[in-house]
This record gives sequence, structure tokens and C-alpha cells, in this order.
Amino acid sequence: MASCWLPLALLLTGLQGTAGDEPRPASPEPVTVPFELLASRHMAVTIVVNGKGPYRMIFDTGAPVNLLSTKIGREAQVTPERPARRPGAPRGGALMPMGVQLKVKDLEMGELMARDVPVMVFDHPTIKAIGAVLGPIEGIIGFPLFSRYRVTIDYQKKEMTFVPVDYDPGDVMAVLMQSVMGSRRDTQPRPLASPVVLGARIEEKDGQLIVAGVFGGSAAETAGLRAGDQLLELDGHWLTDLVDLSRALGHQKAGQSTQLKIQRGEEEKELSLQVRLGL
Repeated sequence: MASCWLPLALLLTGLQGTAGDEPRPASPEPVTVPFELLASRHMAVTIVVNGKGPYRMIFDTGAPVNLLSTKIGREAQVTPERPARRPGAPRGGALMPMGVQLKVKDLEMGELMARDVPVMVFDHPTIKAIGAVLGPIEGIIGFPLFSRYRVTIDYQKKEMTFVPVDYDPGDVMAVLMQSVMGSRRDTQPRPLASPVVLGARIEEKDGQLIVAGVFGGSAAETAGLRAGDQLLELDGHWLTDLVDLSRALGHQKAGQSTQLKIQRGEEEKELSLQVRLGL
């Protein structure tokens, strides 16, 4: 089966269900998981993450990581641990840039239950494109999960059998990062500060980015951003703190149109924004 995975550079530019009273133990015996064969010939499976779901995913034997959409990230609370801020240290907390590996406490796939599953949270453009044609797809199940098992695929029955094996895939993301960073040593460093601006005053409050004010005539005002809005995503980049926002803005070019996802009261909205040059 052809892999749907795009080059790693894309990553670096960069479940609502009912949980049982007691968590299920990890699956120690062989289990069979049904899958759906899509028109694209990808296998699609259904998962539940930390008791939330179900979510439809692509099971991809060519993917080096498990990839969850930002939707799952928010609903299943797949977030990084934030260390206590030292006295006098700048605000910002732990970073959540693209390329950071997190862990899911519980991941269910049919009768299969896996614990402490490493994942990345990112809206991959290829997954979004496939989902637009074949129905909602919320990510990829890849190597860090299936490498824990001997997997047999029966395309006629549309079933996969998972037999646990004694294999630890290790920190896949760390290996990938080392490889990529080693190949980029001769490149010029990129400043953290972005040359483009939203035209709004943003504050961190309880782990959220909240609009404290909007400047008249700014890109933010033109887009319809209001004081009190919570910033969720910029161009698919998940925003958890001011550093994330600066990094996401750093990938934008002045005048180009991008999508800003916000929470306004009980409603989630998407605004079209054209950032501008500024300090």
C-alpha cells in the first residue's frame, strides 16, 4: 500500500465517546481490528483517545509517527506538561511547536487497547485533502503503534490481527529531529520574532491565548477579530502560548491570506486573515 506520508519538512514547518467506569487494560493477547478500505486504497480505522471519540484515521504502514488532528488534541486533552514557571521568567511556558512528540494515555482501536502511545498533534494538509474527498479523517496511525505488534492484514475480510511482540520503537521523533537538524547545520538561523503582525494585543490566561484588544485599521480588525476571542489555530498550527503564535506567524508572508480559528463564547469560528508587515 502506498504511503500517504509527505516529507518530514512539512512536519517541522511544523475521541467524543463514553468511557467505562474502569479503564481497560492494555491488550496482552492477539486481537482482530476491522478496517475500511477507502477509494484511495488507504486503510481507515476507528479509534478512541483518552475516552474521547470515535475518530476515523488512516492506518499507514509507511508513516513514521502517529499523527492526531488538533481537534483530537483539544477534545482528548493531548497537551504537553507545563513545568512551573521560575520567578522572574518570561511568560510562555512549555512549547508546543510542530515536531514535538506527546503521549496519549489510552488509545483504543476496535478491541485493541494501547497505553502511553507517542503522537504528534498537527493538521497535515494531505490528510485534510483526503478527508475533503472521502469524508472526515482525523490523522494517521503509524510506526510507533503498529511496531509493538506483529500485524497480519486480510484485505478480503478487511481485518487486521495484532499479536503483541517484545519490541520498543524508542523515541522516533528524536531520531527524526536529529537527522533533519544535522542536515540543516549549514543554514542560516531563523529569528523567533516574526516580521508580520496581527494588529491585536494577545495575552496568555490559564493556558489560553485571549485577545485583549484590537488595533483600529489592523489586519485583525479587518478579519473581524474581537476582544475576548480565544485563538485556537493559525493556518493549521495549534496555538498554546505566545511562542507558538510567533512561530506560526513566522511562516506567513505579508499580504497572504490565512485561516485563523477562534473560540467566541460557545461558538468556534474561522476567520480569513491577511497579516501585514510591522513591529
